Amino acid sequence: MDACKGLGATLLLAALLGPGSVLANAEAIVEKLAAGDSAAALDMAEQALASNPGESRLRFLKARALAQAGDTDAAINLFGELAREHPDRPEPANNLAVLYSRQNDYEQARRWLEAAMETHPAYATAHRNLGDVYTALAAVAYSKALDPEGRPEDLGVQLEMVSSFDGRREAAAPPQVVDAPAPTPEPALPPGDEAPEMSPDEEPVTAATADEDEADHDVRAAIRASVQQWARAWSEQDVEAYLGSYAADFRPADGRSRTAWADNRRERVAAPERIRVGIDDFRITLLDDATAEISFRQHYQSDTYEDRVRKTLLMARTDDGWQILRETDEPL
Repeated sequence: MDACKGLGATLLLAALLGPGSVLANAEAIVEKLAAGDSAAALDMAEQALASNPGESRLRFLKARALAQAGDTDAAINLFGELAREHPDRPEPANNLAVLYSRQNDYEQARRWLEAAMETHPAYATAHRNLGDVYTALAAVAYSKALDPEGRPEDLGVQLEMVSSFDGRREAAAPPQVVDAPAPTPEPALPPGDEAPEMSPDEEPVTAATADEDEADHDVRAAIRASVQQWARAWSEQDVEAYLGSYAADFRPADGRSRTAWADNRRERVAAPERIRVGIDDFRITLLDDATAEISFRQHYQSDTYEDRVRKTLLMARTDDGWQILRETDEPL
């Protein structure tokens, strides 16, 4: 048995060190990474690189092994080298964003994800990661508004790392279908004003689709009214009405429990002396009879903080009306 093991190890080492075996080397390293054996994966990557110095796929896998082993700084350095050498590839940039987010450096994560999106605008992993980073940045901004001297908060953001660097294109993210926005001006929000009303969407209606459009119109009107009620409750600092806009199974984007999130929101909605929330450029995508995606520009003002974001809500029809299942922010 020992002789068999020794022979197997010798054959594996020969495969790793032999010329023209980059693909076999990479597959063997990937198997070790998938098994959680980062030490073996790192050792195999270094041996393979000894006979294939500078090979990008092997260096990419070595960076993954370093990251998996917890050597974040070394992984960042190696992914950074690959990103500079291959500015047309999104994988190193995406993985740099993952590592920076683990250090709570969401601004750096945003920059690298946007760089990945510049080279591949439909890269699905970067799309998902960027949404989570935008949400984290908004949470950090609110936290700083309440406590400017506070330390960076670990929001538990878990971004998705790309596993391979082999030149194959990832499947594109599905195109988003949105309503054409009404050309409404940016709302002015002087102290004491109510949150501005949203203008209704104007869409052409043909005779063939009149019945369907009428039903859609009622659904859209109900959704629009629910979002208005949510914005008004926030502006009036009516905490219970504000929280009532969120479904019982609402999932906070930062990974916290709904109870912990609700406790945090109670504090942040009630703390300022005044709040004004304005929304415009309202868009609705009906996903099915009971769910919809809503996107709009949001202008938040309080006595201590102000921002503008593009907010996206996933809403569901419940026994209590249309309620929020998930929300994300993208700074403007």
